Amino acid sequence: MRTMTSLPASDRQHDLDLALSAVDAGLAVVRGADDRAVLRLKGPNDLVTAVDLATEDAVVRTLREGSPLPVQGEEGSPQEDADDRWVVDPIDGTANFVAGLPLVACTLARLSGGEPVVGVTADVTTGEVVWGAYGAGTWRRAAGRDVRVSTVGVAGVRERGLGRRGGCRAGPRGGRGRHGCAG
Repeated sequence: MRTMTSLPASDRQHDLDLALSAVDAGLAVVRGADDRAVLRLKGPNDLVTAVDLATEDAVVRTLREGSPLPVQGEEGSPQEDADDRWVVDPIDGTANFVAGLPLVACTLARLSGGEPVVGVTADVTTGEVVWGAYGAGTWRRAAGRDVRVSTVGVAGVRERGLGRRGGCRAGPRGGRGRHGCAG
């Protein structure tokens, strides 16, 4: 098992490029969707739509084309517990999506040794994409322009107490719920 610090920079760059492509594939599905009907409930206020499933399928397909790692998807992909894996929330904010509210994102993370090394989230409404990678800081893409917004990156967030103990320990959302998070 490789740890965050032993994962080569070239692997992190490959994973980041793959994650950005996967999020783009997810965005294309969500942005092109008209049907917001709920297919089923996973729990109170935990909705699943056909768009969730189609978005997860597009993201997972992209990840599997470029990576041998297992994928833990929120909606239908097998729930993998490997230390090295991808974690996907195809529509972060499904209740907002169903209600037509513009607070919806496509989010994913790459874990190595159980720790996040790459994280990407894309705002479905604006198309803004924010990503971070261990050792590379945090970036924002808006209007086709990439801007570095922090030099801290994933490791710095963890060192400042916002990682495993104070926030998401296994997935791309904060807190303590399905993927070890609250959201």
